[in-house]
Amino acid sequence: MSKRRKNKLVIAVLLVFVGCGVVFLLRTATPAKEIRHILLISIDTCRADYLSCYGYRRKTTPNIDKLAEQSTLFTNVITPVPITLPAHASMLTGTIPPYHGVHDNYNYYLDKSNVTLAEILKEKGYSTGAVISAFVLDSQFLIDQGFDYFNDTFDEELDTIGISERRGEEASKYAIEWLGEHKDERFFFFLHYYDPHASYTPPEPFASEYKDNPYAGEIAYTDHC
Repeated sequence: MSKRRKNKLVIAVLLVFVGCGVVFLLRTATPAKEIRHILLISIDTCRADYLSCYGYRRKTTPNIDKLAEQSTLFTNVITPVPITLPAHASMLTGTIPPYHGVHDNYNYYLDKSNVTLAEILKEKGYSTGAVISAFVLDSQFLIDQGFDYFNDTFDEELDTIGISERRGEEASKYAIEWLGEHKDERFFFFLHYYDPHASYTPPEPFASEYKDNPYAGEIAYTDHC
């Protein structure tokens, strides 16, 4: 290979490396889009096969369906425990019951040695709020760690199977108020619905529309909320 040809090859290789370096610098210099609003919604005792986005024969969840169309829809998700308080303790800490220590709804609480998502985001400068809809997630069980605002007092208290709860409409009202007040801030908000839990008594018009299947009516009502 002649000296001139060798020099051309070296220059070409250097140009490739310089080009790669420029691309790398541009990518690293361009800040990633900041995530300002984080919203976590949980629906207690909600079966996936009763949501129309998962193939249910009736259009029970038009609002969730719209979200699903723009989202990643998971088809294989397993809860670490099928009980409200310990499941939400796992959800908010990213750990399992043997680690966070909450194994049932009663006689357990989330020890303050655990670190919650709300605590992490609060340290990052996010406003943190929550509205819950059943006594089993009351702040006395210390599930409120890291939340600036934790609404667990019910205006209209229902007692269907010995557990104090509130309708989704009331939960949504307080959620919308909080979100409106903090829309210009970075925030993390947790909204919990309890309506599909027994006993199944959806309000109208869902009671009439789903008279043959009141559980599906509760799902449809929660989607509406």
